[in-house]
Amino acid sequence: MSAIQRIEPLTASEWADKYFYLSKESSYISGRWVTLPFQIAILNSMGCDNIQQVDVEKSARIGYTKMLLANMAYKAEHKKRKQGIWFPTDGDAKEFSKVEFDNMVRDVPCVQKVFPQWDSKSPKNTIDLKQLIGSTIYIKGGRSGKNYRRISVDEGLIDELDAFDRNIGGTEKSGGEGTASGLVWKRTEGSAFRKLIRGSTPTNEGESLISDAVKEADCIFRRFWNCPECGHGFEVNFGGKGKGYGFKWIDNDPETTKYLCDGCGCLIENSQLTELDKNGFWYDQEKDIKTIDGIEFVTGSGSKIATPRHVAYRPWTALSPFTTWREIVSEWLSAHKDPLKLKTFVNTTLGETYEVISGEQINHQALSERSEAYGIEDIPDAVCYITAGVDTQADRFEVQYLGWGVGKECWVLGYRILYCDTTQQSSWDDVLHVELKRKFKHPVGKALAVSFSGIDTGGGSTQQAYNYCKDNKKNGALALKGKEGDRPIIPLRPSRNWKSKGLEGWIVGADTAKTLIYRRLDNDKPGEGYIHFPKEGLPEGYFKGLTCEKRLMKTAGRTNKRIYYWYTPSGARNEPLDTFVYGLAALEHSGVDLIYASVALHDDERKVNIFEEMGKQNG
Repeated sequence: MSAIQRIEPLTASEWADKYFYLSKESSYISGRWVTLPFQIAILNSMGCDNIQQVDVEKSARIGYTKMLLANMAYKAEHKKRKQGIWFPTDGDAKEFSKVEFDNMVRDVPCVQKVFPQWDSKSPKNTIDLKQLIGSTIYIKGGRSGKNYRRISVDEGLIDELDAFDRNIGGTEKSGGEGTASGLVWKRTEGSAFRKLIRGSTPTNEGESLISDAVKEADCIFRRFWNCPECGHGFEVNFGGKGKGYGFKWIDNDPETTKYLCDGCGCLIENSQLTELDKNGFWYDQEKDIKTIDGIEFVTGSGSKIATPRHVAYRPWTALSPFTTWREIVSEWLSAHKDPLKLKTFVNTTLGETYEVISGEQINHQALSERSEAYGIEDIPDAVCYITAGVDTQADRFEVQYLGWGVGKECWVLGYRILYCDTTQQSSWDDVLHVELKRKFKHPVGKALAVSFSGIDTGGGSTQQAYNYCKDNKKNGALALKGKEGDRPIIPLRPSRNWKSKGLEGWIVGADTAKTLIYRRLDNDKPGEGYIHFPKEGLPEGYFKGLTCEKRLMKTAGRTNKRIYYWYTPSGARNEPLDTFVYGLAALEHSGVDLIYASVALHDDERKVNIFEEMGKQNG
């Protein structure tokens, strides 16, 4: 009688280190897998039978999809578990099946032994179904409700949860079938080894599905390191201005980046990362629960506790040895003043939800109190370029003049309300045109003109606006129309829809522009991106109008998709904000190099009026 072959019990990370391989088609560096210190607990929790749910709210570049794949191979070869993995779309599922899974089997011989059909066409080896010895793997897109039916698995996995619809199959005519998490969890009902693994880069605050899932966990773990100088355990954070911890650098130079310990104040070098993370741990500070390997859990004092049923991890880019701290800070310096870039940085580098500053957080009285002693007749020396924003109402034009300096530092130069009948073309030619031809006396002795004017075409006098912009293109008149949604402040090319009118018109990303303006209003330090206001020349209610809008959230139809939008309270006059949006769009359209403009303006020897040159180029 032959001896019974015993399977060596391995944790998921041990199995991966022994057998798993990074395929060249889907990895920056191909070769034998080595579980990084911060990955050990995450991968082991995925593999641990005592944990029913694992959520990973993550940045990019931390290897989540590879850990999912390693866990799937471990469960198929080592534990013979039935699994299903769902992706946001059928295309995503197909790509994972062909690029990730199939190549993994090719490169991991022990998985081939339980999947004899791995390299042949067979009903047991299709894009969305892999039938192995002792187990089955489903690979499905998550958009259609049918992709969750008639499937029974021990373990359900979800990749990029935030890209899933909130209500699967929901339309205006159909109520839908619920959340992807709920549908996948239902597929595991009845299994003795029931498990749900979800992961995603988060999106907006209040909208993120993975963030909502993490909040339900028994433990929410963040990575901690021990300071090499004082031994103090600290949470690994990006930090920020005025914070006594996190990344610090000198004079906007990312090459000088170091990490500041909040215990002893020492500065830690990036070269110490490997050793720091090797001795690191995962800790839920609120619950006082700690783990090193994702299998055993202890209190902060070291007392062993029962394994939690639902755990969550929040890894971010700084933990990875494949990204330097210099690169992270460089990304921040490039992104922090641009709301679209900042959102990408917060979501994909920090692995956090993104929250836009709303009007409720801007104190209009505080803005008015920081007004300065300059005006439309005595503009500051730092101004080197001028744009205007024009809002059109039935009985008036409202015009805001914006002066720009190096770093897009902004000076509100003045605000004019011109009462007239804007449905009459003569009002545009005799009132608005005269106003926009205004000259601004500069301290260097030159008279500056408005280079570009962003003009609202949706104020009830659309045809007159079209006529004016068409006739005054050479004078910098831009026909604009604001639209909500995630779009650039102004596109590189005019809208095709207006070409039939013989006009160049531009769609302004109003939401994006307002987000940028509100972030700059929140900046209280003069310099790059700061907004200045004059003591005189602004109408009553200007500051209230500039800050009156609120960013709110709504759900769309029966799909329950969350949509953010800017809301103007009833009775509020938001023309100061709208005209600022149009003036900002005019600057973005110009593409002006403000450093060059400033140098040329102050260069008396050259006697060159940079604004005349730009007018010729743009005309």
